[in-house]
Amino acid sequence: MPFGDLNGDRCNDVLVRRTDGLLRGYKPACGKAVTPTTSCTKLGTGFQAYKTLTTAGDLTGDGRADLLGWKTSTGGLTF
Repeated sequence: MPFGDLNGDRCNDVLVRRTDGLLRGYKPACGKAVTPTTSCTKLGTGFQAYKTLTTAGDLTGDGRADLLGWKTSTGGLTF
Protein backbone atom coordinates (compact mmCIF):
# COMPACT_ATOMS: atom_id res chain seq x y z
CA MET A 1 0.00 0.00 0.00
CA PRO A 2 1.23 3.54 -0.61
CA PHE A 3 2.47 5.07 2.61
CA GLY A 4 4.09 8.27 3.84
CA ASP A 5 7.68 9.24 3.28
CA LEU A 6 9.88 6.74 5.15
CA ASN A 7 13.25 8.04 3.94
CA GLY A 8 12.88 11.83 3.76
CA ASP A 9 12.95 12.17 -0.05
CA ARG A 10 9.50 13.85 -0.06
CA CYS A 11 7.94 10.99 -2.02
CA ASN A 12 5.51 8.36 -0.80
CA ASP A 13 6.94 4.94 -0.10
CA VAL A 14 5.24 1.52 -0.15
CA LEU A 15 4.47 -1.00 2.60
CA VAL A 16 4.10 -4.68 1.75
CA ARG A 17 2.81 -7.31 4.16
CA ARG A 18 3.83 -10.85 3.32
CA THR A 19 1.57 -13.81 4.12
CA ASP A 20 3.87 -14.76 7.02
CA GLY A 21 3.16 -11.37 8.66
CA LEU A 22 6.48 -9.71 7.80
CA LEU A 23 6.04 -6.01 6.99
CA ARG A 24 8.52 -4.43 4.58
CA GLY A 25 9.03 -0.81 3.61
CA TYR A 26 10.03 -0.13 0.00
CA LYS A 27 11.50 3.24 -0.96
CA PRO A 28 11.32 3.59 -4.74
CA ALA A 29 12.72 6.69 -6.42
CA CYS A 30 10.19 9.51 -6.80
CA GLY A 31 7.66 8.66 -9.49
CA LYS A 32 8.98 5.11 -9.91
CA ALA A 33 7.22 1.80 -9.33
CA VAL A 34 8.35 -0.86 -6.89
CA THR A 35 10.25 -3.61 -8.72
CA PRO A 36 11.87 -6.86 -7.56
CA THR A 37 15.18 -4.98 -7.23
CA THR A 38 13.81 -2.06 -5.18
CA SER A 39 15.60 -1.97 -1.82
CA CYS A 40 13.47 -2.61 1.24
CA THR A 41 13.66 -2.52 5.01
CA LYS A 42 12.18 -5.08 7.38
CA LEU A 43 9.79 -3.10 9.59
CA GLY A 44 8.39 -5.83 11.80
CA THR A 45 6.65 -9.18 12.13
CA GLY A 46 3.28 -10.36 13.39
CA PHE A 47 1.20 -8.28 10.99
CA GLN A 48 -0.82 -11.33 9.89
CA ALA A 49 -2.92 -10.60 13.00
CA TYR A 50 -4.49 -7.69 11.12
CA LYS A 51 -7.28 -8.13 8.59
CA THR A 52 -6.59 -4.71 7.08
CA LEU A 53 -3.69 -2.25 7.20
CA THR A 54 -4.07 1.31 5.98
CA THR A 55 -2.98 4.88 6.68
CA ALA A 56 -5.00 7.99 7.41
CA GLY A 57 -2.04 10.37 7.43
CA ASP A 58 -0.46 11.82 10.56
CA LEU A 59 -2.89 11.14 13.42
CA THR A 60 -0.41 11.69 16.26
CA GLY A 61 0.99 15.03 15.11
CA ASP A 62 4.60 13.85 14.92
CA GLY A 63 5.00 14.74 11.24
CA ARG A 64 4.96 11.10 10.06
CA ALA A 65 2.19 8.99 8.55
CA ASP A 66 0.63 6.51 10.97
CA LEU A 67 -0.26 2.88 10.25
CA LEU A 68 -3.74 1.69 11.22
CA GLY A 69 -4.55 -2.00 11.66
CA TRP A 70 -7.92 -3.68 12.00
CA LYS A 71 -7.23 -6.66 14.26
CA THR A 72 -8.84 -9.88 13.03
CA SER A 73 -9.38 -11.46 16.46
CA THR A 74 -11.06 -8.50 18.18
CA GLY A 75 -12.22 -6.17 15.40
CA GLY A 76 -10.35 -3.41 17.24
CA LEU A 77 -8.48 -0.63 15.49
CA THR A 78 -4.84 -0.17 16.42
CA PHE A 79 -2.32 2.50 15.42
